[in-house]
Amino acid sequence: MRRITLVVSAVALLAACGGPPAPATTDIRSVDFGAMGWHDDYLRVDVRMAAGVANVPGRQAAPGHAATFRVTGAPVYADADGDGQLDAAVPTALVVGNGEIDDWYLWLWRDGSAHQLDHPMARGARCGDVIKSVTPAADGFAVTRLVKPVGTVCAEAPTIPASSVIGARGDYPVQVRPAFGAPEWCEQSQHGTRLAGVDATPRVAPEPAAPQVTTGRRWTRVLLADQLRATDPAGGVWHLALVFDDPAGTHACGWIPR
Repeated sequence: MRRITLVVSAVALLAACGGPPAPATTDIRSVDFGAMGWHDDYLRVDVRMAAGVANVPGRQAAPGHAATFRVTGAPVYADADGDGQLDAAVPTALVVGNGEIDDWYLWLWRDGSAHQLDHPMARGARCGDVIKSVTPAADGFAVTRLVKPVGTVCAEAPTIPASSVIGARGDYPVQVRPAFGAPEWCEQSQHGTRLAGVDATPRVAPEPAAPQVTTGRRWTRVLLADQLRATDPAGGVWHLALVFDDPAGTHACGWIPR
């Protein structure tokens, strides 16, 4: 998976009395996320921000106005991958046409560099879910949101409260609580198509390289999120799904190919 890297270099500062240079800065809190390269997952484009905003090549928000991708707030810091170093969750907005996608992205601090994870850790949207807050947690970032019930019109506000903790495994954001799985909120009321007897291996993101949520098996029941599907780089179609193994009394949330 492609990763965007920013190397933060320290500037040697001499004290007025001619003392030794200040120690190098090796902390993600020194990174200016509004002045660096980004990957937008929704359009799958790379952009370079300046002052927190970038125009999206070949896209328009309105006639004569370029679509924009921008940072919308201050980063939140916590250790997302358990390595003892702070990582960052950064809010963004993509404005295309009359739509807006509000994604939070994880940036991990590795070997003195900040690395963006391509898939968002949380997504809100105009006419969709709303991300209410992202705060530090002991094992990642606590996310609270309002989820929009299936079948409601655009003007109706999301009403289902949901909370989870999001961390990272390798190059992917994952839900670590209340149960390990894809970072998207997996609620039964959000799923439309119901299937029975499906062989599948749910993964944390819609691509074959993503970590498994659990081992593959024949699932007794599968609830597909009809409004949450994605295409991987090879053209394969994936659905977010809630899968059940009724005899074992287990279930999991992840992306499965269909």
